[in-house]
Amino acid sequence: MRTKGHLTGAVTICLAFALLLSLLCSGAVQAAERPVYLVELEGTITAGQNSYLQRQVEKAVAADALLLVLVINTPGGLVDATLEINRLFLNAPLPIAVIVAPSGAIAGSAGAFILISADIAAMAPGTTVGAAQPVAISPEGTEAADDKTVTFYANHLRSIAEEKGRPPDIAEKFVTENLTLSAGEALDTGIIDYIVRDVQELLITVDGLVVEKQNESYILQTKDAPVYSDE
Repeated sequence: MRTKGHLTGAVTICLAFALLLSLLCSGAVQAAERPVYLVELEGTITAGQNSYLQRQVEKAVAADALLLVLVINTPGGLVDATLEINRLFLNAPLPIAVIVAPSGAIAGSAGAFILISADIAAMAPGTTVGAAQPVAISPEGTEAADDKTVTFYANHLRSIAEEKGRPPDIAEKFVTENLTLSAGEALDTGIIDYIVRDVQELLITVDGLVVEKQNESYILQTKDAPVYSDE
């Protein structure tokens, strides 16, 4: 009888262990299947594009995405819309990656603000970022903004760069000196984190990365994650 009880206990333990292992494996699969949400933004930054990005972030959060990736190619745009995008990215409840792509793309003016506000910043080879000095628009055309305006936006971009661990002096020169950088120069100065050819290479590169944001730690499992897009 004692032997039978021993065997019964052993079987019970094995069954419990198997159930626990099954639950753990199931949880691991579910974590690995959390998607990456892909968004593309091309052309001038406008209020409409800001609204579009707001909706995409909401969809990414609703889909329990582990990362939102924005692919940009922009010569710049409206200051108000750009600042709204900055606030959106800085406060989004998930990591945001921005990649300037494909080769030949630019992140000019407003695009530099958006790239610097990302949790992960990347550029494809042959891309450019910078030239973010604000201009004033009037019926007569455009002209350089006054010194007060330039100083304000230079300090604002500097503040964003400091928040994201990017070199504030370089960020400031995008505004005060219309500085432009190639992908290689941006990487060397620390403005961006990676040079990658496309989104797929970015997802492989950042796999396993821990992103710290708003006192939360996000472990990226992106190598084999499904990619959702609004297309």
